[in-house]
Amino acid sequence: MYCPNCGKELPEGARFCPDCGFSSNGFGSGGNVDPNTAIMFNKKSEGLALILSLLIPGLGHMYAGKVTKGLWILIGAIVCAVLFPYVIVTAIGVLALWVYGMYDAYITTKEYNEYLISHSGQRPW
Repeated sequence: MYCPNCGKELPEGARFCPDCGFSSNGFGSGGNVDPNTAIMFNKKSEGLALILSLLIPGLGHMYAGKVTKGLWILIGAIVCAVLFPYVIVTAIGVLALWVYGMYDAYITTKEYNEYLISHSGQRPW
């Protein structure tokens, strides 16, 4: 039997191709899922995470799967915004949380995608 992905000969009873890692289970049965397809299906957009955080602080983290961190950033931004009329310094806090949230959402989503690729489509968190 030969691998339909790379064409190399497969050892008898092999479930995966030793050269390319393609699954040899259930060829033609419709039950076979290409690992690259699973990775592309689970991949998240770094740009979308950045835009979501631009619109609402913390939303990009929630999109990337870090819901708790996203909620803390959102709560911090709301608290700073509520206190803004009373303490002028909180305007710096809102701006800092907003910029940090955008940057960190982008980096977190990038790390998510790198983990996804290096671990054959398995989600990191």
